[in-house]
Amino acid sequence: DGTTFAPASASLFRDLRLGCEFLTWLWWATETQGGTFQRKGYGALTAAVEGPLTLADAEATGAKQVRLAEGIPTASAEAMAALRAGKTLKRARVTLAKDADRVFAFTLDGEDFSFRATKLPTSENAIGADERMAARYASLVLLWALFVELFRHFLDAWKNEPNWQETTVQAIREWVSAR
Repeated sequence: DGTTFAPASASLFRDLRLGCEFLTWLWWATETQGGTFQRKGYGALTAAVEGPLTLADAEATGAKQVRLAEGIPTASAEAMAALRAGKTLKRARVTLAKDADRVFAFTLDGEDFSFRATKLPTSENAIGADERMAARYASLVLLWALFVELFRHFLDAWKNEPNWQETTVQAIREWVSAR
C-alpha cells in the first residue's frame, strides 16, 4: 500500500505509487534538510521542488487532483491543505544541480516517471552542430545519472520499511501538520 503523510488519512492509494511518494519526500527533504544530498561517487547533489504542483489522491471523495501554478505554490496554504487531506505530489517542477555549471530543470510526473519540459545546461564551448548535439547528449546522460542517484537516496530510506514508517514518514507527517 502507498504511504500516507497526512496524520488522519488511512491510505493515499490502493496501489503503490512510488513516484508520488518520492516527489512528496523530495519536497519535504528539500524544505527541511536544505535540499543537498551527499552521494558516494557524486558528491553533493542539490535539488529543489518548485511549481507548478499537481497533488492527487485517487481515493478522495472530493477533488481528486489539485493543480497550483501561480505565485509560490510550495509555500501556499492550498498546497498544505491538499497534503493534510491526504494528497501526495503527483507532478512538480524539479531543479537538480551537480554544480553551478550543471543545473537541470524538468517537470517530473510521479505516476510514470516521465520528464517534461526539460531544460539542460548550455554548452558555451560547443561550436558546431555536432558538438552541440554531443554536449546535449552528455547533459541528458548526466541528468539521468543524477536523477537515478537522487531516487536511490530515497529508496535507501524507503526500503527499510520499519525505519521508514517510524522516522521518515512520522517526520513528514509532522511537517504537514506544522504547516
